[in-house]
Amino acid sequence: AGRRETEGEEVFISRTVFNTGAGIDESVINARNFGVGLSNVERRLDSYYGDAAEMKIESRAEGTCAAIRFPIERALNLKA
Repeated sequence: AGRRETEGEEVFISRTVFNTGAGIDESVINARNFGVGLSNVERRLDSYYGDAAEMKIESRAEGTCAAIRFPIERALNLKA
């Protein structure tokens, strides 16, 4: 699911993905020791948006939830 969020004068894009598999062990989440895909997403968010973006991974009994959030204004100003 994706949505637009407003905080004060800033506007963000928020995207959440859910996997119904076995989940990720909490030690992997705490160490930020993800596989290639999640590691690449985290590095790109940091490279493009710095501290303005965030990525949260949460393991649940029914699977894993990955959520990213970044400012729209900076996204629109990125060069391809």
